[in-house]
Amino acid sequence: MGKIIFSFMFYCLACSLGWARDRTIFFNKDDVEEGRARFWFKYYTQEGRATFLRHLQNGESYRGLVEFTLASYGLPSELYYLGLIESGFIPHSVSSAKARGPWQFMVTTGVKYGLRVDQAVDERMSVPKSTKAAAHYLLDLHNIFHNWALAAAAYNAGEYKVLDAIRKGDSRNLRILCEQKLLVLETCDYVAKIWVAIQLDRRRLEFGIEAPEITETPDFFWRAIPIKRVSEISELSFTLGQAETEIRYFNPDLLTTIIPGSLTQPYYVYLPNRYFLQSKKILEEEGRRAFKIKNPTPLKKLGLELRIGDALWVRKISGNELRLEAPSLGKHIVLSMQEYEKLQGQY
Repeated sequence: MGKIIFSFMFYCLACSLGWARDRTIFFNKDDVEEGRARFWFKYYTQEGRATFLRHLQNGESYRGLVEFTLASYGLPSELYYLGLIESGFIPHSVSSAKARGPWQFMVTTGVKYGLRVDQAVDERMSVPKSTKAAAHYLLDLHNIFHNWALAAAAYNAGEYKVLDAIRKGDSRNLRILCEQKLLVLETCDYVAKIWVAIQLDRRRLEFGIEAPEITETPDFFWRAIPIKRVSEISELSFTLGQAETEIRYFNPDLLTTIIPGSLTQPYYVYLPNRYFLQSKKILEEEGRRAFKIKNPTPLKKLGLELRIGDALWVRKISGNELRLEAPSLGKHIVLSMQEYEKLQGQY
């Protein structure tokens, strides 16, 4: 009885895959081996079900951003599932080959597509930054192959291995190349997994896949905040009124407590738009005003050893008192309104 039910469910999947009719222009119906699709359908709905559901849940946090970025490059939204198969959208994911991040970039490929990788930062783990790099890379691959199945295979195996398989097999059909064993099983399965994941996610009710729990509406827009000098994450946390853990969560590319920005080469920290707007509201409610120090001498006399370019926050704490906060020092002083008026315009 179990085999009968499974066969019926797979027949339904086959219909959606295009063996009965086309449902997507992303892959052609002939690009995926039916046997391998059958295998991965069974795996994702049975023994691998919990992992697949967890990856769907992870991906929902970033889906709006990823699909918006893909669209900005003129790429199909289905490429979101390539990232899902690569890492389950786990930013800290590392493969046995040392590929890292949601899009599993090797260092050389990541650097080639504009990602910074050094002791201070690893932008392969940044979802906004690595998604732009992946979109650029996928666009280049499609310009080579003019076929999304071959482009996806090349993302996994490398374009030269796919070009060599095409030459040896005298075919541009991925299924045929796989049947001739001109590409390794891992690459053929990789494309099959993407296809099956698309269909299972789109047809959750039919296949008994629970919809991911969405606690917040995913943000399509993330704000890029330029950091123009070397700063501590804790300083940015104070400035934005956001918990340091939140900043670290959305910016896993920062490997230390330091944000390595400069005037000539700002470092961009990202926050989903709702967090940015929340920060703005907090600052307005708290009555903070921000100043960039031009002349630190008057403040040094008051015990604040600030430098040119440092931030100074001024907050009203009573009818006649202000608190001057130096986030870079972790210090503050309290002045009367009269004392502060004497300082105005001097720093």
